[in-house]
Amino acid sequence: MLIDIHTHSPLTPGASLPLAELVQAVKAAGLDGFCLTDLHSVAGAAEARALAAAAGLLALVGFEAHTDRGRYLAFLPEPEKLPALGNWLRFDERGLASFASLQGAVRERGGALVALRPYDRDVPGAPGDKLAQLEGIAAVLVRSSRRTDLADDMAEELTAGLGLPGVAGSGAATSAEGVGQVASLLCGPLAREADLVEQLRKLNAWPVTIGREERPREDARRERPRDGDRGRDRPRGDGDRDRGRERPRGRRDDRPPRRREPGEGGPPREGARPPRPPRPEGEARPAGEGGDAPAKRRRRRRRKPGEGGGGNPPSAGPTD
Repeated sequence: MLIDIHTHSPLTPGASLPLAELVQAVKAAGLDGFCLTDLHSVAGAAEARALAAAAGLLALVGFEAHTDRGRYLAFLPEPEKLPALGNWLRFDERGLASFASLQGAVRERGGALVALRPYDRDVPGAPGDKLAQLEGIAAVLVRSSRRTDLADDMAEELTAGLGLPGVAGSGAATSAEGVGQVASLLCGPLAREADLVEQLRKLNAWPVTIGREERPREDARRERPRDGDRGRDRPRGDGDRDRGRERPRGRRDDRPPRRREPGEGGPPREGARPPRPPRPEGEARPAGEGGDAPAKRRRRRRRKPGEGGGGNPPSAGPTD
C-alpha cells in the first residue's frame, strides 16, 4: 500500500489544512491512505477515520513529538485510548518533550518511533549523525515534499548505515500541494496502527518519489568530451572574444623594465656589494655595463707568416 505517513490537520499549531481537503488530495493522488500526525495530539482520529472511510481510504493516527533530541513521529496501537500526553510525557519550560520519556513510553505501549528530518537545520536539536546513538528508533523519514534534497540524501545514507527502513511523507499542514509527491510503500496487511508498527519492525517499508521532479545534477549537465576530441586544442577565454587570438606570453613589449630604487628590497645582506648610486637622467652607461651603448668586441688579428708565437713553424721552401 502507498500511504502518506506524515500529514497535519488544524489541530497542529500553525496548520490550516482542513481534513476534508486533505482526504480529497490523497484520493486524487491515487494513494491508499494517510497517517494523521498532529503535534502532541490524537484528537482528530475519529474525524479522520470517518472522512477516509467515506472516500474508500485508510486513515491511521499517530502524533508528532518535539523533543530535546529532535522531532519524531510516534505510532501506538489504539491511539484513541491513550491518556493525555502530559500525563505520561515530561515537558520542559520550552514545551519540548523529554526524548527519554517518549522512548520509554512508546516502548512500553508497543509502539514505534520514526525519526523526522534529522538533518534539517531549522529543527531545534536535530540529532544529525547522533541519531545512531539513540535507541528505540524503528524508521527514519528520508523523503519529504518540503525538505531539501541534501537533507533527504543525508538522512537516507544514515538510514542505510543503521539498517533501518526509510519512509516518506508530505508533511502537508497549510496546503495540499505536496500531497502525492512522496509516499511510503508498505507491504503486508495494513488496517490499523498495530499493523503499521509491525511492518516497520519487519523492515517492510520503502520511500517512494511519485510526482516531484528531481533536480538535475550540475555535473550531468556539462557536456563531456568524446574520446576522439580529447587532446585537441580548444579556444580559451570568454566566448568568442579570444578565439583565434594567441595570448601574449611573458612580459609585454610595451612595458619598460622596472628599475629598483636604492634601499628597496630590505636591508643588504652581510658582505654584499653596496648598491650603485643612481645615474643622472639622460647619461648613457659605459660600454660593457649593459647600458645604451653596447660593448665593442675585440677583433682577433690573424698572424702573418714568420711572426712568433705558438703553433707549428712555417714549412721550409725548396733549396738550390
